[in-house]
Amino acid sequence: MARNDPQVNIRMPQALKEKLEAASAEMNRSLNGEIIDRLEASFETAQGVEISSKSLDKIVAGVVRPIEALIKEGK
Repeated sequence: MARNDPQVNIRMPQALKEKLEAASAEMNRSLNGEIIDRLEASFETAQGVEISSKSLDKIVAGVVRPIEALIKEGK
């Protein structure tokens, strides 16, 4: 993003800001980068475009891997 891109000031609940800060730290990027990525992903999802690789990784970790583990255990 360039320095001459428009700036937008918004208000948000403190708890949401803290969640965004934690997520940005986890992804090793700026708070601004985290917000931009999430906003862009929301438009992609709304239009039926592919989900982001980050979202796909979360689905695999939270759904696919546990199912694979259950299958290996024979349950």
